[in-house]
Amino acid sequence: MITVRKLFSLKDGTRERKIIKILGEWERELSEGVLPDSLYLKEFFRALTQEQTLSSYGDLGTDLSVGSEDPLFLRRKINHIRHELIKALGVSPAEWDLIHRPDLSGAERKIFPCKIYLDEIRSPFNVGSIFRTAECFGVSEILLSAGTADPGHLRASRTSMGCTERIPWRRVEIEELRNLNEPVFAMELGGVELDQFIFPEQGLLILGSEELGVSPECLALAEKSRGVVTIPLYGNKTSLNVSVSFGIIMNDWSGEFLLA
Repeated sequence: MITVRKLFSLKDGTRERKIIKILGEWERELSEGVLPDSLYLKEFFRALTQEQTLSSYGDLGTDLSVGSEDPLFLRRKINHIRHELIKALGVSPAEWDLIHRPDLSGAERKIFPCKIYLDEIRSPFNVGSIFRTAECFGVSEILLSAGTADPGHLRASRTSMGCTERIPWRRVEIEELRNLNEPVFAMELGGVELDQFIFPEQGLLILGSEELGVSPECLALAEKSRGVVTIPLYGNKTSLNVSVSFGIIMNDWSGEFLLA
């Protein structure tokens, strides 16, 4: 690691970005219960306090002697300083700037026998968010229409937190959906309210376009099978983000069977 003296001799802008990177690395280590080198840590905060343009952030570390052996205490302290520095640089943090809980990839992933179909979902952010939620709820496969944003898009991949590489996905034509030998239902306005909807034990859930909703072809397919489920809304906008709506639906659907 770069020495503290070298770190604080870097030019403005470069110095702050390097400090933010180091703080992020410490957070990742702390999230796994690994404490940073205590001598380097003390020297770092001492230099931070003495640096004229950064002294206010160094003050945040003056009480590190209290609870300094506690990884959660240190992580919260370092997280606060890192985000204050990000703010000082005039940068709004994105999802991928956040340091999340440790990856439990070693743990067995419980698979729920369901698939979802993304029907012309255009936003890479929404696609990534749907993949992330789908991974959490054990979705077995994600099917994509031709017009749905590419899960390999950088924004989708980042938003998914790597989940675009964990769930099998492929593009399919509507004809293939018609040949599926399993229940199909769609999430759309005007259907059966969520608390009244009877979910199949397995099947395919269709999520529609952010702009136009579920396509007429997919809607017809759902209505011939298990129908349409609707989330009751009480505001004037009546427009819930598709990835948020998906999470609400999956919580109810998987909860009926995975937690039974």
